Amino acid sequence: MLEQESLPATGELYEHAACGLLVTLPNGTIERANLTFCRWLGLEREAVIGRR
Repeated sequence: MLEQESLPATGELYEHAACGLLVTLPNGTIERANLTFCRWLGLEREAVIGRR
């Protein structure tokens, strides 16, 4: 299990990964997207979250 101190570093890796990453709900709705994914689309995160 991850130590509590390592969680912020994990979040930074997710946000600034070289590839676009997203998390979806079973119905395909985007629940989370990293900065790289949003930059690729040219959209703000608020415009991406909730889309299907």
